[in-house]
Amino acid sequence: GKYSIDAYMTCIELCYATLRKKMNDRPIFSVTDYNVFHTGGGFHVIKKAFERMCRADDPSSSYDYKQQLVQTRLIPSCHLLKIIGPCHTVSSFLNISSVIMSEWEKALGKVLIVFTYGSGCAASMYQLRFDDLAWMQPLNTWKIGFYRNAIHMPPSTQIHDVYIATWMKFDYRPCGRELFGIDPWKYELDAYYLMEIDKWEGAFTTACDRAGVGQAVQAPGGSSGGQAQEKILEDGHRQGAGAGEASGGSLEAAEYDMTYDAAEFEEEEVVEEVVAKGNPGHKIVTVEVRSSRPGIEVLEHDGLDHTYQIVGSWSGYNEAEDMEEDDGVHQYTVTVGENGWEEFYLLQDNDRDRKIFPAVERSWKGKPCLGPHVGGSKLKRWRIDARDVDGNVEEDIGKPGDQYLVTFSWRKGSLKSLEWDRLDGERGDYRRGEYFLAGSWTCWDFVPMQASGDGNWQ
Repeated sequence: GKYSIDAYMTCIELCYATLRKKMNDRPIFSVTDYNVFHTGGGFHVIKKAFERMCRADDPSSSYDYKQQLVQTRLIPSCHLLKIIGPCHTVSSFLNISSVIMSEWEKALGKVLIVFTYGSGCAASMYQLRFDDLAWMQPLNTWKIGFYRNAIHMPPSTQIHDVYIATWMKFDYRPCGRELFGIDPWKYELDAYYLMEIDKWEGAFTTACDRAGVGQAVQAPGGSSGGQAQEKILEDGHRQGAGAGEASGGSLEAAEYDMTYDAAEFEEEEVVEEVVAKGNPGHKIVTVEVRSSRPGIEVLEHDGLDHTYQIVGSWSGYNEAEDMEEDDGVHQYTVTVGENGWEEFYLLQDNDRDRKIFPAVERSWKGKPCLGPHVGGSKLKRWRIDARDVDGNVEEDIGKPGDQYLVTFSWRKGSLKSLEWDRLDGERGDYRRGEYFLAGSWTCWDFVPMQASGDGNWQ
């Protein structure tokens, strides 16, 4: 936005002024040959930044001379930017590569002035000299390889609308190539293609190798796809999660990291404080970081029998109600109240320090479960939402009084699972709301309203 660009431009001015001061106030353009910028935005932002540097370097330069500098100093660093787009963190390296690939031997002995942004707080500007030819493809050769398998689309195409429609989609299969009649043989080799996003937000992809054979690949945190998808999510992904440490690729490890944030358990202890030799104003402090983070085994099932209770919005989160157990599956029937939704979390053994809750706020069923844990600031709740509003799942839509069967299961060696289903035709009692009205004619005191039927009050 506007303020981000202002901060970016301010950092350029400050870095330029600091570097020029270090160079005994010599104009920087007189001793450098190319300009490279961090590109968190498009070329138009970089061009404005360069023009600002031009004014700072030589306020009296003419418009024509500045346009000449754009071509000779700036454009060589922007070829890849115009093709690939902004790359943020790696952009300065990418734009240095653009100079190498487009200038080659012409850049030997030349000096670049490089600006890196670092979100503003770590912005810097430095010089870089080419002393040798870097082993990189010339720009035109690289372009041939990059565009070799490009699919031509007319300017009127709407295929990008299909791409936009995937935003925040779960349980989704891409359909753009089918809708627009793109031949499957035009899949690019050595590239990964999204085949499915499952209902757990996992991505299922396929890779095309040099023989043109499709190979199924599981994205990190996703499912392995296929008909056994739910079985694998429940029972699989268990390798490497040993006692006391988490395996980075397992779902247990992800649950462990979300429940026990490493930073919350780190304590710093000053081991030594000394004054730097020859510099009495410089103190050197040695700090040892210790962690009291529990091991991953605290989240593993202990193999013992446990009871589970549900704590919900229908009781103001004040009552823990027992769930009925049937062959290892714990059940509770929730009646949706007058607001059309209810939220809840679980307890193990009726212990408020052993809460079980979802990884995201207002979570739907089937999402990762965290705990047993004290909760605290991490405590989140599942939400059953029966309202017929945008974004709600059709299978949950109902009305106040409808009942939903919540089921929770957790066995030794498996992941925790919480699901629910609407019970067709089943109705339950729920607490009716009371409504009050306050106005100038009541001196702003609340006056109760009377129910007149069909949800109307007067």
